[in-house]
Amino acid sequence: MKKILAIVVGLSLVASVLSAETRISGGVGISSFSQKIDTDANGPLTISTMAPALSVDGLLTIGETNIVMLGGCQVAIPSKAGWKTNNHDTDEDLTSSTIISANIGAGYELFKAKPYPLVFGLGLAYTNAKLKFDGFDILSSYLGVNATVQGNYFFTDHIGVMIAFDYAYNFIPLSYKIEDDISSTSYKSDFASCQNYDIRLGLSYRL
Repeated sequence: MKKILAIVVGLSLVASVLSAETRISGGVGISSFSQKIDTDANGPLTISTMAPALSVDGLLTIGETNIVMLGGCQVAIPSKAGWKTNNHDTDEDLTSSTIISANIGAGYELFKAKPYPLVFGLGLAYTNAKLKFDGFDILSSYLGVNATVQGNYFFTDHIGVMIAFDYAYNFIPLSYKIEDDISSTSYKSDFASCQNYDIRLGLSYRL
């Protein structure tokens, strides 16, 4: 009996995977990033950016259910960064800087049988920021949680457009250091918060 049950469960899982629908989307959008560390008497240091971003998203439906697996990556290329403390608030120029945000998780899909499916998802987030100022770099990476909303409209069985919004709250610092030509100093223990969000528009292809 146990063997039969195991076979049935196994076949059901295989059937679910084989009947899954895959979607791949690529797009452009705007990405906002903000990180804060607790420093000296000047108060917390907040560095923030708003920049254009490129994105790739993937989605896999699980059989005939409304459950989906989600994954995506956004790469922002900022040219300026806000630099704010209690007594200092200015914009600084950046060169060759990138902010990479990646996420993976699961979600629930509404209007599955319609040409305008809508997905709400939650998952894990990873953020890596490389900010190159004049004379020094700030390098940081984080883990956290991500929430996403993705809407599609398919003109044909395979081609459509996507609009999406992601918000990531990062609360586990993997690294935070400031480097120049002479030294590298870690401020990981001074980490306070990091969050980023983006909104994007792109094309979707449904397999």
